Amino acid sequence: DEQPIQGPLNGPYLTRCMLPASTIPLVGPAGENKIATAVCTSLACLQSIPKNGVSLIVVFTGHMDGIVAASNFTQKRQIFAWRAHSSCQVLGLAVHLWNSVSTSPCIISQGRDGYIRFWRVDIAVGHATCTHEIACCEFTFCAFSVWRVAPSSEAVLSFLAFVTTESNENPELTIEVIRSEDNLTVASVDSALISKLGMCMALCGVPDDPAAAATTGSRRCLFLAAFEASCVLLFCEGKPLVKVSPESTTECRPITCLALGPHLIPPDGEAFRLVAVGRTAMDGSHTRKHAAYDLELLRLRRTSTGEYTLTRPSKSFRALPPSSHGISALAWRDDGKLLAMTLWNGDIRLLAVSPTRIRLLGSLVSPGAVSGGGSLMGEWASLSSTANTTTADPPEDAAAPSPEANKSQLKDTDQLSLSVRACLFMPSPSHWLLTTSPAAAGGAGAFNAWDVYRS
Repeated sequence: DEQPIQGPLNGPYLTRCMLPASTIPLVGPAGENKIATAVCTSLACLQSIPKNGVSLIVVFTGHMDGIVAASNFTQKRQIFAWRAHSSCQVLGLAVHLWNSVSTSPCIISQGRDGYIRFWRVDIAVGHATCTHEIACCEFTFCAFSVWRVAPSSEAVLSFLAFVTTESNENPELTIEVIRSEDNLTVASVDSALISKLGMCMALCGVPDDPAAAATTGSRRCLFLAAFEASCVLLFCEGKPLVKVSPESTTECRPITCLALGPHLIPPDGEAFRLVAVGRTAMDGSHTRKHAAYDLELLRLRRTSTGEYTLTRPSKSFRALPPSSHGISALAWRDDGKLLAMTLWNGDIRLLAVSPTRIRLLGSLVSPGAVSGGGSLMGEWASLSSTANTTTADPPEDAAAPSPEANKSQLKDTDQLSLSVRACLFMPSPSHWLLTTSPAAAGGAGAFNAWDVYRS
């Protein structure tokens, strides 16, 4: 029901089946006798230049069963895997220089066992060692956010924000931020300020503006937080600066993910950054009455007085067709020209972004996603299917299922999930789009690499 916005095309509109350029299946750690890891839930990428001058690109994937796997992207093969968390979902994964732990980039993982762990990885021998861990919250679905304090790639100091409880005696949820040089807390949000907004669903760090740092003499701790009540707040040193609430009741859906894009400079010269906000799916009975959107873009800008504003942009950044499939993950390309969204129905939507407008390029459909589908503008097109899976009702005289059967049924239901749980644009100059394979694809634990719009 979504049609790409038509634009000027040279020649006929080309359509052909668009499949991933490659799919890398993943197995479990050695000695565990696992044929395959569980479905992939998070992605991270490490790009390094060894002594021989050849670039090495390693893709790390976190999985539903607590395993983290490392794959050589150039050779399209898995290198090794290890159990990062005990039989629980890996919520978040990142490759980052955390100088209190290591002098080189380390792997940071968060599991639903209530821990964030820092791993020193030796790619040559295929081994990972946990060098530090932080207790957080075991019942949150909000992944940590790690970012450099300054936007420069040479910046050493970093912050890491995560959801935790205030104390062992007080189970109220709060947000804490630690710094990389000594793992000390630099900011903490009073739980009373956010308790009425529901669960914190997503976090996104904001590098401080260099001009602001020159004025204040220090780097400020800025981050965005999205909540179940569909609100987005900008925090500075743990204090809320700006709050954006939904415009109507139809938008009051839990936010699932946030992504902060790079700086854009419009003709008027006032630089800003776009914040992509993804929401859950909406029931069909509501979408027939009101136009619903599962994506919203907000504009983050620093004024001439040094204050930050978070507002809804002009209509040119809101001209998207209605969609309410639900967004599970968002990713910006490092040049800010493309925004990828992975949906609950197996689709991957792509937006072209400029300083003055956005444009829907179309969508890809993951192999194994039996419903959904779409097409990309120009020479890129994808599979399209209207097939739906149905489950027959049991006979009236059928016996009640046993608890063991119920457990099996839950497992089978998870295997039918179409959701693409994570996506990632690889850094320049490769710009490959990586997406996790949905459980319905059958190849548990695999991830897909898409060769689309890379130039």
